[in-house]
Amino acid sequence: MILSPFDKQLCEQVQLALPLAERPFATLGASLEADEDKVLFRMQTLLKEGVITRLGLQLNPLALGRAVTLVASSVPEEQIHWATEILNSQEWSSDLTLRDHHYNLWFQLEGPDMKEVERTLAELGAQCSLGFHSLPALWTFKDQDYLAITGQARASLNTRPGPQSKVDLSEEEKQLLRDMQGDWPLRGRLFDAWATPQRPVGKVLSLTQGLLDRGVIRRCGAQLNPRPLGYQAQALWACRIPDHAIEEVGLYTAGFGCVRSVHHRQAFADWRYNLYVTLQARRSDEIQQTTQQIGQHFGIRIHEHLPMIQAFSRGPNRYPIQ
Repeated sequence: MILSPFDKQLCEQVQLALPLAERPFATLGASLEADEDKVLFRMQTLLKEGVITRLGLQLNPLALGRAVTLVASSVPEEQIHWATEILNSQEWSSDLTLRDHHYNLWFQLEGPDMKEVERTLAELGAQCSLGFHSLPALWTFKDQDYLAITGQARASLNTRPGPQSKVDLSEEEKQLLRDMQGDWPLRGRLFDAWATPQRPVGKVLSLTQGLLDRGVIRRCGAQLNPRPLGYQAQALWACRIPDHAIEEVGLYTAGFGCVRSVHHRQAFADWRYNLYVTLQARRSDEIQQTTQQIGQHFGIRIHEHLPMIQAFSRGPNRYPIQ
């Protein structure tokens, strides 16, 4: 699909944030010098063509009191298909990725607490007859999915990771989050879908804004498919950084446009890396240039580059809001 300049601007804006307004697509259209009907029509087309994969909330699982870890495994080639089928069917696994490395299979696993995550991981390891290594995050410096399409929306990007522990929610906020999970309808008065006589649309908007401000909701907007937008390369860069320099290196690395996430993680026995950087770009040489610049700036000598071979996508988790 060939995207028009308008489509590119629309994709860039709607991935950042859908306006919290009674007629969000009309408000979005006004910023793009288009009417509501044109925005809705192009959004529908982009969804149908797979450029936009979904419209909805992106929640912060840590703010909901969830535990999350990154998992690495070395899987023989003949077992990859079977292992990915099992892992992709597991309710709380996500971001399943095959990489060009000895540790070739990576995924994220969530649970109500870390003890339950480790129990689930042990069960999955026994089921798959594989060794899984858990790398929980000790700190997050950046975690966002922004794709720079035109570059015009970059100034509006919020790269802050949000709260990394449970946020207290009112019963009204909890119920709204239960209601708003899942794919959103594409219609003019979008937020009417969650309005009730006791919770009019103005209340829906104010509660949603409050949850955004407190980092419980990361984004209200669209998730984009990188490949139709020209993003062909993705890699994980794992480095060994002295503990005293982790914060400086992490914050510096988070400032690069092609860097999607930066985490300080707990290492495991034969894997000594403690800083994990996910990068996405149109070409692999852009990723190489970025990691070389960071490495040279700090004199990083111990590191591994893990290009992505394949990503196994699935729908977002639906969280139990307690």
